[in-house]
Amino acid sequence: MNIAIRGGCLCKAIHYTILAPSKEELEKGETDEVTADGKMQGNHCHCDTCRHSSGALFQTLAQIPLRRIDIVDSKKSLTTYRVSPNAEREHCAICGTSLWIKDKGWDDPEKGYINVSVGSMNKEDAKKWVHLRHHIFLGDTVNGGVWDFEDNLPKSPNYKRLLTVRYETWSDKGEWWKHRE
Repeated sequence: MNIAIRGGCLCKAIHYTILAPSKEELEKGETDEVTADGKMQGNHCHCDTCRHSSGALFQTLAQIPLRRIDIVDSKKSLTTYRVSPNAEREHCAICGTSLWIKDKGWDDPEKGYINVSVGSMNKEDAKKWVHLRHHIFLGDTVNGGVWDFEDNLPKSPNYKRLLTVRYETWSDKGEWWKHRE
């Protein structure tokens, strides 16, 4: 099988790969967790737990079968937080990146899956391989609505401001570098 999606946390201590369904699997039509063209199913979750843990108005998640994901925790920083009797969230203890949710039954070798945060995925991979189906738990939002971007505020694809050094971090190339603000 080919790797479809790569992702991980901000500090790169945890990274993962997600395998694409094989041509044979798609031809058999036995994969209910992917679309006919092999994309992973996803949604925008507006529940209070997702909003609070992500620090955003909603969290975008993709349902990834356990057999398709390979997780590497190079610094042993994967931390679990139980949010309910039926679910736990995992994040990086070093940088705080929210990575996925494991619902009850996630570890079933045949039908188990985890809800992977699309924000932790390589953006080009996510765009190509994740099919967003719907918004869920809108009852937890204010007036049951999605944030409305039909306003008169300016929209800037490239936000630039005066840069100052804020902190240093380890780069993908094994070097320390300074973040600028």
